[in-house]
Amino acid sequence: MSARRVPLLLCGLALLSGCASEPAPQQSPSEAKSEQRACAESCACCQGAGCGADCAGCGEPQADDCCASEAGEVADSVAEEPARAGPAYVTRGPSPLDPAACGVGAAVTDFDFTPLGGAASSLRGWAKQAPASVVLFTSLGCPVTRNYAPQLEQLTQAWRAKGVQVLAVDPSAVEEAPEILAWAEQQGWTFPVARDPDYAFCDALHARRTADVFLLDREGVLRYRGPIDDQYGINYRLEAPRVHHLDQAIAALLAGEPIQGSALEAPGCKITRLKLD
Repeated sequence: MSARRVPLLLCGLALLSGCASEPAPQQSPSEAKSEQRACAESCACCQGAGCGADCAGCGEPQADDCCASEAGEVADSVAEEPARAGPAYVTRGPSPLDPAACGVGAAVTDFDFTPLGGAASSLRGWAKQAPASVVLFTSLGCPVTRNYAPQLEQLTQAWRAKGVQVLAVDPSAVEEAPEILAWAEQQGWTFPVARDPDYAFCDALHARRTADVFLLDREGVLRYRGPIDDQYGINYRLEAPRVHHLDQAIAALLAGEPIQGSALEAPGCKITRLKLD
């Protein structure tokens, strides 16, 4: 089997009706890391086009099982390549979730954490430091989060100007601190980054995908969960966002107004939970 046939972090799997956690697939850390890297390179070759489409860089077909859809998934849209005949492929962008089932409107579970190279804090203690706090998930291997990575510093600077603080979280047991810090430095990130190998952030925030972002108020109440915007998703990328979901949520929170569309499914890679011995 070639590297192109290796599945990634379960990109694009079927959506669930709520935000409950699921049993972890049986997979060793070394297998997970190998598969993550191989498929990330494959999808990156297509500049985020995703699997199931022909590779724009090398002309070879992408692995259908890399970003496979399970039976029963309802796709946002199905598109065909306009230049030539071929099979249709599924695209997926942000989709609505039940806010109550995802913890929106409730205080998050508190726990202690330490950012890489930073000082220890608790999640709700950290949230008290600003009128609005963004926890954005990221991953070294997910094509969607890799597309967002180069613009996160610019976005963060704009949020900071409004008094918003930002924390990035890598929800992986196999991505090590040195490589995460090297990636952050390469991207020019000046905001803190934390590992989540025990999935404490995932549990507290009901995180399911590597492109999830969460907006907390000063009391540690979850006010928004979903994507940053709709620019990147499964099998598509736009020149610019059509809807700035997180920006709109931040503006509403700081203005003391209700947040419309407060719970959305972010189109990223499904978080695979692994426990290291």
